[in-house]
Amino acid sequence: MSFGSHRYKAALDRVAPLARAGLVDGRGACMLGVSLGSANFEGARLEACIEWITANFTEYAIVVGDTVYRLTLALLGGLDEVAARHRAIAAGRDFIATYAPLFRQYVDRCTFTFRPFSEVERHPGFANHLATLQDLARKDPAFAASVEAFADLYLARATSSM
Repeated sequence: MSFGSHRYKAALDRVAPLARAGLVDGRGACMLGVSLGSANFEGARLEACIEWITANFTEYAIVVGDTVYRLTLALLGGLDEVAARHRAIAAGRDFIATYAPLFRQYVDRCTFTFRPFSEVERHPGFANHLATLQDLARKDPAFAASVEAFADLYLARATSSM
């Protein structure tokens, strides 16, 4: 795969919840959640994101949504839960193997750490963080609206491809 010849430019559109907008000033560690199966996280589009990241941060976690991807595989591929999870984790490993060379090209500007969501789920604090997000979705109308809008978009995409 050839990198470096893209024609995309990444930029920050909005931050949700709004209270976290101050985090986008290059301080601290941040993360990019990778949605497997989405063209936005492949090839030139991904490279544009990496260039934006390295211009704004020096440390970044790449959270690969492997176990989240199981939902897409189950919905679109008709796989049962076990098969979908197995295939999703394999897709996450493939993503890391494919794109690690691209991330390494920027190692002089930023430290990247890959974190598959299957690994994140095993963290002892995961259940508490999930409960916090669920609570935020109940209490912050803007955050809840962004989650609902994404769910509607996702379901529309899924049903239109069936």
